[in-house]
Amino acid sequence: MSYTYLQLAREVLESSPRALQLGAIWKQACAKGLEKKLDSTNPTKQVLSSVLRTELKKPSTTFFAKSSNPTLFGIKGRHTQELTDEDTQENQDEKNQSESNESIKERDLHPLFVKFANEKLGISCKTIYHERSTKGKAGQNKWLHPDIVGIDTNPYNFRSNKAFKFLEKSEISHIKLYSFELKKSIGFGDFKQSYFQAVSNSSWANEGYLVVFGEINDEIIETLRKLNSRFGIGLIKVGRDIESFEVVILAKQQNLDPLMIDELAQNNEDFGNFLESIFERGLTKFVFDEVWDDEKLKAHIQKQV
Repeated sequence: MSYTYLQLAREVLESSPRALQLGAIWKQACAKGLEKKLDSTNPTKQVLSSVLRTELKKPSTTFFAKSSNPTLFGIKGRHTQELTDEDTQENQDEKNQSESNESIKERDLHPLFVKFANEKLGISCKTIYHERSTKGKAGQNKWLHPDIVGIDTNPYNFRSNKAFKFLEKSEISHIKLYSFELKKSIGFGDFKQSYFQAVSNSSWANEGYLVVFGEINDEIIETLRKLNSRFGIGLIKVGRDIESFEVVILAKQQNLDPLMIDELAQNNEDFGNFLESIFERGLTKFVFDEVWDDEKLKAHIQKQV
């Protein structure tokens, strides 16, 4: 009989004196090598979350969950269902982290994301400055512009503008355009608004993502996963270093929308220049955001993030 995610969770929790967050369960499981026992080629924390939440719906389950934001999972009879002082301190730490995020500006996160996208995803990015957009009637351009746009030319890494032109004209170019909506944080009160803002801002692109700095509640992730099946927007979690970034939900690919691309180009100079650089001057680097070296990025994080 194969080893299951439920057995993994039970094994970790039975060795713990208190209830644990999902991330802590998965971290301890990996430290013990338990994920290698699973009958899966790509074991993930997200699958563990789904399995646990399905199990909790069963009246006979021996697991319980404490909705203490973040949720804590435990085993009945072993872990008290009342919050301990340690749990309370852990939740206070989460609150303090959230409050510290309030002082961070979204654009302070752009250099972090640009470096991650370039080095880990092979995407060249350009910040779109909303304040440079054409002024319209109140609310007319709301949710029109993404925070960052990007281009991926894989599997071709074009060095010749002539080759690029030939492939583009031949309709066999492998250009892919991306749209990214960045948020410092999302919670139960605003995550759907943030998601549908990304849906609106990304309607023109091949792939669209909601990018969030810091931790995201597992229940929110599960809801966003369901929304992804219908609307296609992916989810990327941003950390304070490149290695802590995670593509949590892959975006679904769609065809480019020429009319929306035209509207964006007319309304925003940054986006217009981005397109012109790609389709008229070739893939010149100056149009993209600079990818900072490790030292410059470290200094920026220490000062701003």
